[in-house]
Amino acid sequence: MRTNEELMDAFACAWSGQNLDEIVGLFKEDGVFFASSRYGSRSRACGHEEIRHLTKSMFKTDDGAVLEPSDRMLFEGGAFCRWRYVLPNGSIELGCDFFQIENGLVALKDAYRKIGSVA
Repeated sequence: MRTNEELMDAFACAWSGQNLDEIVGLFKEDGVFFASSRYGSRSRACGHEEIRHLTKSMFKTDDGAVLEPSDRMLFEGGAFCRWRYVLPNGSIELGCDFFQIENGLVALKDAYRKIGSVA
């Protein structure tokens, strides 16, 4: 079983590489992913199939964006991570994720993004 730190490292690496199989595999079978509001009505996914679909849609929308993880706080049962996205047009959006972790897998990823922010 992964530690929270190992899980967060694996998640950041998989997300940066847009590796859908690895991202989905880091979630529990019944895991839940709440994406930032940028993705409209399709911002909640439950289970591997829905998480794969939502994440694929996000990568298409944010094509060419570069993820820059920053602060991370790990605690029993979860993690909090801040990040920034550098979009292809040069704009920067800040965000954060709250992770609930159970048995070395993501049970919940709850994401927040400041649309149109400047870092």
